[in-house]
Amino acid sequence: MHGLRKLAIVRLAEAGCSDAQIQSITNQTPEMIAYYRSKANRKRRSKAAMTLAEQNKTKT
Repeated sequence: MHGLRKLAIVRLAEAGCSDAQIQSITNQTPEMIAYYRSKANRKRRSKAAMTLAEQNKTKT
């Protein structure tokens, strides 16, 4: 069950939901939402960095 809640928080955060929206859906504490939101943000930053790296590779 824990894995499903974590996944739900990450996916909702990636979709752009606010913390209040995520909390109303998952019934998790603000601390847990913040923790898993940081994981979603890290994933997004990682993808953005890889995209930039690929763009720079094609320019050279």
